[in-house]
Amino acid sequence: MKRLTTFSTAQWLLLGLAALLVFGSCGGGVSGFLYSLGASRRQRLWHIMSQERRAHEAARRQLRGRARLAVYDSLEARAQRQLDSLAPGAFAQRKLAHRWPKIERQLRRQQAAGQ
Repeated sequence: MKRLTTFSTAQWLLLGLAALLVFGSCGGGVSGFLYSLGASRRQRLWHIMSQERRAHEAARRQLRGRARLAVYDSLEARAQRQLDSLAPGAFAQRKLAHRWPKIERQLRRQQAAGQ
């Protein structure tokens, strides 16, 4: 009969360290992305996001049905055009597309801290 093997605590720690070494440096995540933008582009990104959020909320309060959806689409298209010029490259576009809420949270935190 085959004996089941178990890992010791030291082996689990080494496994975790190996995973961190392999997967830990995959581009820096959202923090690395924001840091690579620089202060002025990060400020511009914050302005684009806050402007879109305010316009979205105004459309939600004032419009209903298809009119609201049409305005949402135009707002998204306008923001996407601005973001395309702000963050060129596949890595930056992927972060903006898939990590939007996390980017917004980190930018809000940075703005509150005064960075």
